[in-house]
Amino acid sequence: MANTAAAATTTTVPPQRRSFYDVEDESNKRDVGSQPGTRWTLSSFKPGSGVAELRSRDMSKLWQSDGMQPHLITITFSRLTHLTHVSLYLDVRQDDSYTPTKLCIRAGTHASDLIPVRTRTFESPQGWKHFLLDKSDTSTPEEEEVDDDDDDEGEGGGTGRGKREGIWCWIVQVCVLANHLNGKDTHVRRCVIWGPPEGGEHGDTRADRQAVASDKRARMDETEAVEAVKRALQSGRAPTEDAGSSSNNGRDSDEDEQRRLFAAAPAAAATRSAQATAAQQPQQQRPSASIGLDELLGRAQHSGSSSSTSARRTTGLNRFGSLR
Repeated sequence: MANTAAAATTTTVPPQRRSFYDVEDESNKRDVGSQPGTRWTLSSFKPGSGVAELRSRDMSKLWQSDGMQPHLITITFSRLTHLTHVSLYLDVRQDDSYTPTKLCIRAGTHASDLIPVRTRTFESPQGWKHFLLDKSDTSTPEEEEVDDDDDDEGEGGGTGRGKREGIWCWIVQVCVLANHLNGKDTHVRRCVIWGPPEGGEHGDTRADRQAVASDKRARMDETEAVEAVKRALQSGRAPTEDAGSSSNNGRDSDEDEQRRLFAAAPAAAATRSAQATAAQQPQQQRPSASIGLDELLGRAQHSGSSSSTSARRTTGLNRFGSLR
């Protein structure tokens, strides 16, 4: 009886599962927006209401835009990064017409290839709003904030992580498309970019990272080989045997072309200098030539008027003499 009672009293209670969207719990996610090398930029902001206030845990601070819509928050990562969702804190009670009501999350590898991933519209948003990032069609209805108890159990032990594959990108952008009561500028009190936990709990995260790292090393090796050939050509050295013997003839001709251009450079510079000097000389002589021509014209007019005056005088004298 005593052992049964002891066993009954020592029954362990399973730990309470916390929401995947709980911003205070980082056991099942990671703040990738704070990792080294990440750059945050804003389309516009009021002095004292910029990136530092947007990322602060103090909800009395905020980002306030100062420009035309859409208002943008752009986060650029230093490497290809795995994202699961974005969390924004909005407060319609304090911000009123400054509160965003329609937002779009875009992502891509460059600023010119960003595509919409998730769009949500709110009536009167109050508190944390989350944007799940996955590969589903963006035309599907926006998801609501749900706890783990409402999700289907996945491989993560009831966290439903099988649904949250996330995306890989270099840039993620938060676009404020409309505000409450058609407000112009916007207020966002905090923005957090989330990714899977560091330990590789999120499915095949470790394998994906290894593949990304291998691809990056291959690109770096190819770039270094090309740069080595360029440096060899510019310095006048023969390319090394590691570059391959099949392209030696082409590289020799490139080297000869480089040497020919370097040898012809002084002569070309002298030719350009002579042409510039010749082009300047006529411009300097034109004023004196034009002045001499004007003087000649003036003299011709003066002599013509003098001769006409003399002729008129002679004619008058003749007429006067004839009258006499």
